Amino acid sequence: MPTTANLLKLPYRPLKGSYAYDNSSHIVSTQLDGGQSKGRLDVIGGTSIVNVEWFLRPAEFQFFMAFYNTVAGKGSRKFKTDLILDKPYIQEFICKFVPDSLQVREPSALSYRITANFEVSPIDDSAYDFAFVLYTLDPVGTDNLLDSIGTFVNSDLDIFGL
Repeated sequence: MPTTANLLKLPYRPLKGSYAYDNSSHIVSTQLDGGQSKGRLDVIGGTSIVNVEWFLRPAEFQFFMAFYNTVAGKGSRKFKTDLILDKPYIQEFICKFVPDSLQVREPSALSYRITANFEVSPIDDSAYDFAFVLYTLDPVGTDNLLDSIGTFVNSDLDIFGL
């Protein structure tokens, strides 16, 4: 069994407009009389379910199905793929197909529509997220902070007097 570093990557990104993402919190909660409920984390590193869709040309479809049947073990093995989930940019996630969720719809000579569900393992970005919230308490100011950092990083500082 390959380690996560050796997992192969599905080269086709799902259509962004097709995502349906269940960001499971994995919190167990009990309602209390006369106050706020009490909660605790039940599962550390629990997965979430993402519904995805692709439109592929015939050659891409052939590769996709070969990847599904071999690398993904018809849904039983993990692989890497690029998704946009918790951040506004593409990240590489480790996932696997939810059993019996792959469906080929509307096959034609020109394209194939494929839908599936991924079981996605989380990326631990808690330190980054905490720092992001801590140093950018104003969501509108976040853009200003990032612009300021970008200006600093991309400026010529003439440190060596050249």
